[in-house]
Amino acid sequence: MRKILFLMITLAISGAAVKAQSADEKAVAANCKLLSQGLITRNKKLLENLASTDLSYGHSSGDVEDKTTFVKNVMDKKVIYVAINVPVQTIKMAGDNAIVRQTQQLKLIKAGKPTDLKIGNMLIWHKQGKDWKLLAKQGFKL
Repeated sequence: MRKILFLMITLAISGAAVKAQSADEKAVAANCKLLSQGLITRNKKLLENLASTDLSYGHSSGDVEDKTTFVKNVMDKKVIYVAINVPVQTIKMAGDNAIVRQTQQLKLIKAGKPTDLKIGNMLIWHKQGKDWKLLAKQGFKL
């Protein structure tokens, strides 16, 4: 009987420690994956759909782009994203906003040269109606 009671208490404690993602957190996480896919495949329609018209997209190099410039530079292959791995990602909800922090391991081609890069990102997603739109992104060197 003691073993069963101990097992029940242990399961209750460990279950309380696991935080389930809300529907909004799942949607934001899915959009983060779609953003990576859009960068790799240079899917103009997807990138335009994910980005807010007020987008401020900051690169770890210090360059800052609006929505039009961001999409144009991806399409013009200024930087070619070969692979984007996100080993660490956290999402914090703040009303109609979601704050995402990521560590990214990138394989890209910049100025014709293959480059491996590890950066951090902070992304702000804003809920517009039923959709989450990327409002701001800032990359930073780790």
